[in-house]
Amino acid sequence: MKWITHIGFSVLIFLIINNILEITPKHIAIISMIFCVFGGLLPDIDIHFKFFSKHRGLMHSIIGLLMLSIFIPILLILLGFQIVAFCFLAGYFFHLFLDSFTRTGIKWFPFTRQSRGKLKTGSLREGLLAVVIWTIVVLFTLIKGF
Repeated sequence: MKWITHIGFSVLIFLIINNILEITPKHIAIISMIFCVFGGLLPDIDIHFKFFSKHRGLMHSIIGLLMLSIFIPILLILLGFQIVAFCFLAGYFFHLFLDSFTRTGIKWFPFTRQSRGKLKTGSLREGLLAVVIWTIVVLFTLIKGF
């Protein structure tokens, strides 16, 4: 998936989490949304930094998520930002979820088969999916608020 789709879905996931948990104060909600989007983009760091692993390798697996859980979320939890850590992990997880529907797919675990779908990254279908996601984000925000 392209970054615009991942950002939109991360914002949507944050809005759902915020609607359920009613994160307060507002600045913690904004920080939580930023970390949700950050988590939603982080697996693609392997595109730019090949030393991590090949694209859709380790960073696109539960193992990569667990490895990062040792650093970023634990640090946030120690600082008292549990909800921010949760939003970060949710963004990361849903990046993997979305990529599992693409033709290339991902391996959730190193010892499992590739989980793949029929959606081609960068295709018109993905573009339409991004438009639908962003439309839902806008409607959700207009109806429910931030």
